[in-house]
Amino acid sequence: MCRPIAPSVRSASSRAVPTTGSSNALSAVRMTQNDLEARQISEQTAVHITIFQAPFASLIEQGLYRRMYDSMNSFCGPVPAEYYLVAFDGEIDCPPQLPEDGDQRIYAILEHIFYIFNRAYPAGYCGRSLSVGDVVQMGGKHYICATKGFHPITFEASKGPPMLNPTACPLPLPDGTGLQVSVYMGTKNRYPCININHIAPDGSENPICFAEYDYGKEPGHELCVGAYCASRDETVYYSSYVQEYSQSEH
Repeated sequence: MCRPIAPSVRSASSRAVPTTGSSNALSAVRMTQNDLEARQISEQTAVHITIFQAPFASLIEQGLYRRMYDSMNSFCGPVPAEYYLVAFDGEIDCPPQLPEDGDQRIYAILEHIFYIFNRAYPAGYCGRSLSVGDVVQMGGKHYICATKGFHPITFEASKGPPMLNPTACPLPLPDGTGLQVSVYMGTKNRYPCININHIAPDGSENPICFAEYDYGKEPGHELCVGAYCASRDETVYYSSYVQEYSQSEH
């Protein structure tokens, strides 16, 4: 457990008392909002954070992945929250020997968070390593993990309609890959289906399984399920969900 860092506090006698009209002097001794937030953090031995992660495929589809990895131009958002899921929500110990400057203190904690979620995972954590594009919420603000450090961003659901399938639901996995469930109404609503795809770290998608309504099947057997394996492009299983067995098969 780290020891809280005592904030630098001026006594009342050391403050410059502004005279009438001396607004600059008043501003000089007024603590900024960032300093207040950082001071609150410095008085704690732990800080509450929330980590949000999105499948790389979702970031690629939205045109965000390349921009987030552009080391020449810092990405500052906004980041569409609807593609992210909570990977961690809880408290972590503050690092020792934090800087006194408010902003530097906040970013020192963020770098400490990066170390923890890459080298010393908390017990029970099942998300992937903290990576570029992940979002950390701390002190009521959001910060994106960038190629160099962290940047404050606006993290909220898009006001307009989603650019792609609005029914896609991503699920980050511990190994850095992900699963994505997508709902499709099919051609003229004749083959509606639910697909489950595996999302590789590079953002590529590969089908795992699906359930669909096969319009061509006989009545009572239209609902079908199919499954794939990694080494084949075609399904390794496809049949009606309703199976009829002979007496000898029971």
